[in-house]
Amino acid sequence: MQKAIDSLQSELKTLHTNTDMLTGIIETSNDSMANQLSAANNLLAFIAIALTVGGAIVGFYIRRKKLEVEEMVKMVDEKKKIVDKIAQTTKELDEKINNNVDELYQKLRKEETKALLDRLVLEPKDIGNLITLLLARDLDEEGFAKLREAYLKLEDESEDGPAKETGIISVEGLSNANYISLFFQHFCYQAVKDDQIRPSLVKDFGENCNNAFKRDIIKTTIDLCKALSEDTSTFNKEEVLAAYLKALNGSKYKNMVALKNILEQNIMPQTLLEKTKDQCTKDNVYLSLFGITKPEDGEEKPATVD
Repeated sequence: MQKAIDSLQSELKTLHTNTDMLTGIIETSNDSMANQLSAANNLLAFIAIALTVGGAIVGFYIRRKKLEVEEMVKMVDEKKKIVDKIAQTTKELDEKINNNVDELYQKLRKEETKALLDRLVLEPKDIGNLITLLLARDLDEEGFAKLREAYLKLEDESEDGPAKETGIISVEGLSNANYISLFFQHFCYQAVKDDQIRPSLVKDFGENCNNAFKRDIIKTTIDLCKALSEDTSTFNKEEVLAAYLKALNGSKYKNMVALKNILEQNIMPQTLLEKTKDQCTKDNVYLSLFGITKPEDGEEKPATVD
């Protein structure tokens, strides 16, 4: 019995020893696993941090590239709009050139005329080279102001010294006459009311009437009638009209019925024309335009159609 008890105690002691050994092994294993888990947690935390930082960097880079791409898209859209606008403008210009050649030509011609007049303002003596161009085109109100400025500038230069030959023209004589021809054709109304231009204009009525084309003499006559009929005109109307009628009488238009009708219908009061006709007769100038002849040539005859 005692032997059995001793045997059991020995086995129990062995069991305790084995249990302690197993417990130590388990504790060691647990510590190792705990360390591994801790290391794994640290690694995961590091990886998480690295991923977070990397994600932030990648996100920032992607956002920056996105903004750059959006800016490029915006720029491309703006460039496209500009290109489309230029294309539309080019198309409209092409259509305007092809469909409105006459209008475009008139605008270019008007700009060229302004350039020619500006040239005269800078160099009034150049009228000899430009008069042919200016006589062959229409001039507007702005043209009168520039032409007048150039003419008066030439007058001032002529008074400063003797005439000098400059190329194909001279300062006095021909140059002044060229300006008067332009005033006569384009601006008779304005010129006859201008005290600084009128004396030379009236003096050259004869030459300019004879040199004028039919269209131009009609326009000039209408302009003169307008100036003569205005109450604001302060010049000697009868003297100016007499000079014009005498000039017509010595020109190729002395029997042009259209001029007779214009004078009779547009001069107000009509007594001005009658008084001037009488004055011309007293001056021994018999106006063929109105059928007035010399007494010894017979009775008055009606004007004939040119």
